[in-house]
Amino acid sequence: MRQIERIVVLAVVVCLGLVVVADRAATPAVADRAGSAEAKVASVDVYDIMNKLINAAERVAKRDELVKLWNDRLTGLEKDMMTMRSTLQVLPQTDPEYKRVEAQLGAKMNEMQSARQEGLAQIERFQAEQLVEVYQKVAGTAASTAAELGYTHLIASRATFENIEPKSQETVLQELLARPLVVSPKTDDITANVKAKLGV
Repeated sequence: MRQIERIVVLAVVVCLGLVVVADRAATPAVADRAGSAEAKVASVDVYDIMNKLINAAERVAKRDELVKLWNDRLTGLEKDMMTMRSTLQVLPQTDPEYKRVEAQLGAKMNEMQSARQEGLAQIERFQAEQLVEVYQKVAGTAASTAAELGYTHLIASRATFENIEPKSQETVLQELLARPLVVSPKTDDITANVKAKLGV
């Protein structure tokens, strides 16, 4: 799931571009300073923090539980179909029971296909909900931390240009988009402060 999470995180965060420290309604004190004082910009590695939180044991366990639920359901359907196929192998095709079991097998196959699609959709939605929940938690904590430190603006950006693996054009582009901030003092990176508050 790591690659899926990474793409979704980038889609959520990069589309925001510059993240002004909180929305103005949520942090009026910061918004007031932004309008009346010189801008002071901080950065935070939202991606790194989100990756740690999304892979926390509790969240992983919930994802695994949902996957197991659907796997168990699909396994049960598969066993039913195997039993029906075994029955069809020993029944003469002229036997009225053959037609009945054959129809049941067809219905069970349709149920299997629907269950697989439903399960994948539910799992994907659950993962997306976790990402939204984690992003809101990180963004809110980062905004309040930046405000406490006197910053007026906060940029979500990877902290370094090192270790970009050129696996494909797509992955490189994702890595570059995750680094909108090219130059800034290390002292204005508040990632460690946010991690401390979130306990990661």
